[in-house]
Amino acid sequence: MEAQFATNGMASADQLDLYGRCANSLRRLLESTGLERRPRDITPSLGDYIANRAPAKPKQPAVGPDALEPLPPPPAPIAKANP
Repeated sequence: MEAQFATNGMASADQLDLYGRCANSLRRLLESTGLERRPRDITPSLGDYIANRAPAKPKQPAVGPDALEPLPPPPAPIAKANP
């Protein structure tokens, strides 16, 4: 059912009701057999996190449209003298 919800992107009220009832029934069955939910640590170690981290972004160019500082304004046009 979960796969169907994921591929369809939505579920009707009847489907959600059925899913909730099935999930609760399964939980009660597992509890009655002695199985318990136990959290487990899935946090990566610091070494794993650093090793799998995305590479750093390249440095921005010193000049150009992506520069950290804007370019100076262009010089004013030279006025032509009228003879």
